[in-house]
Amino acid sequence: MIDVLGITFPVFGAMLIGYGLKARKVFSAADIDALGRFVLNVAVPGLLFNAFLSRDFASVFHPAWFAALIPACLLNIGILYWAARITGSGPARQAVTALGGSMPNNGFIGYPILLLAMPGVADQVLALNLLYENLIILPLGLTLLELSRPERSRGALHAFGSSVLSVVKKPFFVALALGLIVSLSGIPIPAGIDRLAGLLAGAASAVALVTVGGMLHGQKFSGNVTLATLATFGKLILFPAIAIGALALVAMTPIGALPPELQAAAILSVAMPTFSTVGVFSAPYGHGGLASMILLLSTTCAFITLNILLAILV
Repeated sequence: MIDVLGITFPVFGAMLIGYGLKARKVFSAADIDALGRFVLNVAVPGLLFNAFLSRDFASVFHPAWFAALIPACLLNIGILYWAARITGSGPARQAVTALGGSMPNNGFIGYPILLLAMPGVADQVLALNLLYENLIILPLGLTLLELSRPERSRGALHAFGSSVLSVVKKPFFVALALGLIVSLSGIPIPAGIDRLAGLLAGAASAVALVTVGGMLHGQKFSGNVTLATLATFGKLILFPAIAIGALALVAMTPIGALPPELQAAAILSVAMPTFSTVGVFSAPYGHGGLASMILLLSTTCAFITLNILLAILV
């Protein structure tokens, strides 16, 4: 257990530092926002591009990863959306619950944990996660939110397409696409670009964790505790359980099983707490308070659930 705490303590400790710096007003809300933009628009793109430089396409992408986790996330979203409906919540709150309980924080929290627990696959896993999360989970969640508007005039397909289009324009996705081109083509990369990508990649982990801690301070927590608890249960317990079953089923198909280390990484990836910007996406629909509650509760409880999973899997 001491070895497991050696993995999780630095991660949550860095988040606590970010929380304290914001609480002591060393960093302002604008500073934390700027750090978050740096991670998303500079450090993570460098990290993703760097992840492809020393690997070919076949070693980075595993069909079994997507064959298991995409259906698992769709099932998790459906269960949470239906469960929130049973509580009498409206469509927007159902969508926030489903999105908050299904979109993991692999960019800011998952990658630093895997970098300590499974350094050999951490970069590869981040690329796999960001691809399906940002092309499936996030657009689907945003589509559900958009369809909750009474005044919507266009259908679900248009809303989903618009969400996907907004994602593929982001720097991290452009970097992922460029890295994929390099991997497939075998284009030699100058040493200077290689070192630059590595330098940016090295900045991602620590800055991301401090940023998450700063984001948690000063949140206005107002919303349905039942829905926040439901989303946290879905994020930390239900989604990993579904993923374990999905990985086992895919292993029995012609696609085959993931290597053992990647199987463990897949389970850990879906067990990460809710992504940090859930409140940003939910606020325009009037439910930023509920999203903030989900973020705080899932991040706090993840210290327990992740330690347990790491003790079992690593």
